[in-house]
Amino acid sequence: MKRNANFSPELRFEIEKCSKCGKCLSVCPVYIETLDEKKVARGRIALVEALLDNELRYTDIVKESIQSCLKCLRCVDICINDVRFDKIITAIRESMPRKYGLSLINKIIFRHILPNRRLTNLLYRFGYYSQFLLPKRKGVLRHLPLMWSGRRSIPKLDRKSVLQKYGSDEKPVKNEKTVYFFTGCMFNYVETRAAYSVIRIFNHFGYKVIVPKKQVCCGTPVLSVGDIKAAKSLAKRNIETFKGDIPVITACASCGETLKHNYEYLLGEDAHKFSARVFDFTEFIDKFIEFNPAVIGKTVIYHDPCHLRFGQGIHKEPRNLLKKSSNYVETEGADYCCGMAGLFSVHHYPLAKKIARRKTDAMKKQKADLLVTECPGCIIQLRDRFANDGVNIEVKHIANLIEETLLADKSSQK
Repeated sequence: MKRNANFSPELRFEIEKCSKCGKCLSVCPVYIETLDEKKVARGRIALVEALLDNELRYTDIVKESIQSCLKCLRCVDICINDVRFDKIITAIRESMPRKYGLSLINKIIFRHILPNRRLTNLLYRFGYYSQFLLPKRKGVLRHLPLMWSGRRSIPKLDRKSVLQKYGSDEKPVKNEKTVYFFTGCMFNYVETRAAYSVIRIFNHFGYKVIVPKKQVCCGTPVLSVGDIKAAKSLAKRNIETFKGDIPVITACASCGETLKHNYEYLLGEDAHKFSARVFDFTEFIDKFIEFNPAVIGKTVIYHDPCHLRFGQGIHKEPRNLLKKSSNYVETEGADYCCGMAGLFSVHHYPLAKKIARRKTDAMKKQKADLLVTECPGCIIQLRDRFANDGVNIEVKHIANLIEETLLADKSSQK
């Protein structure tokens, strides 16, 4: 049978590496909750293979199977044959707009708003004032009415974004300790206090932090809907903005995964030098900075973001910092998926809640003052589910805790 010419030989190579052993079934958060073979790497690979061989047509069932992938990378991590399912799912999602087209709202957001900072800020300003119309719940959280995602908690938005406060066109100075800071959308508009902590921490250690105001979205949400054209455009903009040879720091797991790995998928060798300069926040501190802060008395637990642990292989580094700065306790379920996965939790919120339940059930057993993590999306999801499922543990970004320990260290020296 004639093969589908829309797919590359590289995709066929990855698919043929899969032996259908089923190890992915044991780790896939979606399969664990649904027990649906179409919603796990092995089943999805079988569907994609049938599409390649023209034995299967695109249907709504196939579309749902592909779109319901969290892209958490657990299947890639556990695969004994090193099948890069992330490449397979990205390639098949790239083919979806050719079949179904992009929705009007996706076209407007990804091709016109995200590349335009002025329009993005305008949309943010609308969100800032709109939030006061929503019912308030515990702390600073508000929740959507029942007609919209059933009392889903949403975070408080600040009046100004990080780029509005710190964004500049400043250039690095030779022989001066300097890092670039890639804020990403969630830090820029939602978890702003964590972004400020990152800046102040690097300043504390003698680094100048440049926050280029022309940076745009990393492209993670754009890739999730298969809009490769828009994703390439964003990638080129960011590489041009962060020119030079100084390190690029990100404190968002998903941004880091995209900047380090997906840019090379999108642009090839043109992105290699840039991606090699990208460091996760805890990765950089653990490798290059002498970190011996005061130890605060809080009992702290950690949540592994999927894109940090399984995407970037970073899990020891944040724990090294936590062990030095707090009463850190390793917990069962530290690497359980929270179910956020960006747009996944928007389109599949009931399933996202089921995935998160495994996490919240494990956290109910913990006696901790604070849970820290390194993904603003995870923070939003965990605060939402903790508030709804009765878990009385505060959730913060790890940068907030590290800054607190540095301030405690300063106080003890007075």
